Amino acid sequence: MNTSHKSRVDTLFGRLPLKSIRELNYKLNKFVGSFIESIYSFEDDSFKNRIKIDLSNHVCTCCGSHTHVKDDSELQVISKIIKYDQINNKLMKYRMLRDLFLWSVFMDMPEMAKVLLLHVRFRICAALIASAVFKRYSKSSQTVYLKHKFLAQSLEFETYAAIFIDKCYEYNEKRACELLLRQIPLFGNVTCMQVAISSESKKLVKTACFHQTLNQVWFDKLSLTNRQT
Repeated sequence: MNTSHKSRVDTLFGRLPLKSIRELNYKLNKFVGSFIESIYSFEDDSFKNRIKIDLSNHVCTCCGSHTHVKDDSELQVISKIIKYDQINNKLMKYRMLRDLFLWSVFMDMPEMAKVLLLHVRFRICAALIASAVFKRYSKSSQTVYLKHKFLAQSLEFETYAAIFIDKCYEYNEKRACELLLRQIPLFGNVTCMQVAISSESKKLVKTACFHQTLNQVWFDKLSLTNRQT
């Protein structure tokens, strides 16, 4: 990061290093929207528990068949510990990738953010958040060059999100609509629809999936808050 880059980040994002976890939550609230819940609070780990429950349905315990050990409480305890560790390791990996992605966006490193986006969970939501941040950066910039630069970066991530939801909609319309309304614990329980509307993501708002989702909500066929992950 050269001097001009660092100066630009200091102006738009704020002075580094940040002094507390609370400041990180404040930055997300400022750049994404007031609807985003705390994702860096050590006091409230409700989203952590949510993800663990969700992952428990997909993680193998790797302990083989339990047919002959149903009455063996010790082996059951060991199995639960192994399963918990696997879930916890996955959760830590998801958090690490999320934090690296957000850091690359806030530090105005779009190329790095694109690489990380391939690995981060809930990519549509992540792309929309990146688009929202760059759009805010554009509005706060003082030069025409920077305004255009950040708008172009915002459009790239916005386009990615729109293309991806289009592909999901082609594959399964109902699931794609639910995807827009699904709360994402890893990103402060926001929904893709919330971020898209708040950041005026025209590319995503114009998709057939978005219009169908609004129709489904209007006719009470979909809940506005989908808590399934």
